[in-house]
Amino acid sequence: MSSSPDPCERQPLSDDNENNNNNNNDNEQSVEEGMPMSHSATTTPTEAVLIRPWVMYDSWYDYVRQSSDFREILLCLVFLLLSLLIYLVDPLPHQRPIPTQYLKSTNQYILNLVYNETYQGETVPDTYLIIFTTLVPCLLQLGLCKLSVCGNTPIVGQAHATVCVYFVALGLTLFLTEVLKLYVGYLRPIFYHQCQPNDTFDTCTSTSYTDSLRKSFPSGHASTSFGGLTLLTLYLHQRFGIPSVRIPTSTMMMFHLQRVDPSYPTPPHYEDRRVWYRQTRLPLGVYRLLSVLSLLPMGIALWIATSRIVDNKHFPADVVGGAVLGTSISLFCNSLWF
Repeated sequence: MSSSPDPCERQPLSDDNENNNNNNNDNEQSVEEGMPMSHSATTTPTEAVLIRPWVMYDSWYDYVRQSSDFREILLCLVFLLLSLLIYLVDPLPHQRPIPTQYLKSTNQYILNLVYNETYQGETVPDTYLIIFTTLVPCLLQLGLCKLSVCGNTPIVGQAHATVCVYFVALGLTLFLTEVLKLYVGYLRPIFYHQCQPNDTFDTCTSTSYTDSLRKSFPSGHASTSFGGLTLLTLYLHQRFGIPSVRIPTSTMMMFHLQRVDPSYPTPPHYEDRRVWYRQTRLPLGVYRLLSVLSLLPMGIALWIATSRIVDNKHFPADVVGGAVLGTSISLFCNSLWF
């Protein structure tokens, strides 16, 4: 069995492939018309070229001086900084009334005990959250570029994509999380403990009261941890797991070519969805195992998110909402560069 080309490096069709495709299409019968399918004089396979996902640079100096990619990474950085402005402005969240029920018969106030939990500290402080869910995954992914299965992929291109995807994903996650917190103004489970309401339960008297007690939904720890660590999981899965050795069939490649160039003739049997793999020294089971192990970062994110429930900082719905938000943003941003 001959070795297959590296699927990670997309190249235009060569002259030999062009001749082979012409011969194959001449011999194949059209399913609908029953006639041989051939190329027109104005349509050639060389016109349908798959664009390379990475741009080649001779050095980092060329990347900075001559490429539009460097300007793109600066825009990603500006986007992150602009997203953080909402924390500097620090607007007031929605002011919900203190949840109580007044009984006229006994002249007493009844508290909602779901907001009467005690606070004994955080399992994962904010500083550790940013370091271990965004900074460390980004640096680890940059370090793994040289070990990527796609050995012909330029390191500069991978580094550019990595930095951009983390900047944009982190900016979107932090911004949308804070906007939702301010709009909803949901009270934390420790609200009574940190607020210490007065006798009429219309204001807080504790010196430890802050507006963060009204920012329970969604969980910032959940959205940030799932946002950063999902990006690392996707990278490990795509570069070292089963997708790194999977290649499409020839008919699927022709189908992709037709998507790039609509004039390229449609293959008669493009519904063939068989999966092919390139030759590797290791069995495919090893790559499937690596794909499963790539979920470890998301397991860490799950632990960080659920620790907020143990710490009485969030309700379960807050954690679920933050996890869905962070994961969705990561999937979207990852599709922009990888």
